Amino acid sequence: FCPELIHESGVDVICRGEAEKAIVSLSNNIKGDYLGTENCWIKKDGKVCKNDIGYLIEDLDSFPFPDRTGFEKYPLFKKFRMRNFLAGRGCIYECTYCYNSAFRKLCSGKGKYVRVRSVENLIDEIEQETRKNRLNFINFEDDIFVQDKKWLTEFAQGYSKTVKLPFHCHIKVDM
Repeated sequence: FCPELIHESGVDVICRGEAEKAIVSLSNNIKGDYLGTENCWIKKDGKVCKNDIGYLIEDLDSFPFPDRTGFEKYPLFKKFRMRNFLAGRGCIYECTYCYNSAFRKLCSGKGKYVRVRSVENLIDEIEQETRKNRLNFINFEDDIFVQDKKWLTEFAQGYSKTVKLPFHCHIKVDM
């Protein structure tokens, strides 16, 4: 949201939009032609290459589960029995005070804005992390966890049969 930061000293690249594909593309091409990397503004020799926003990633199940092993070297994190998870991206609302309205405009015409993972994929990730770290609490970081009632019903049934841990999520009072 602050692309002008590219002009600051020590800043060579900024990412606008989703970063997963951009960072891989940039990394794979860093010794070659990386100036055209989608979602990136890249400064080289004092000039800024302002690349377009790429398409949003619709299949969130295609991502590997996050690698949280780097945190294990920190005793407090290892001892902490709660982990954060994301069920989806985007929000059905366009509240002016929220980043979602600006991000939606930035990515306009680049695919479906609100996307959710399959229930199976999300529960698999939670179960894997729970087995590894004996979790006792789950935190869902989604802006509004209850956007899709059909998905929520399926999730509630699967979660209560398998994970069975207390959790925190964000909701909207009228939902």
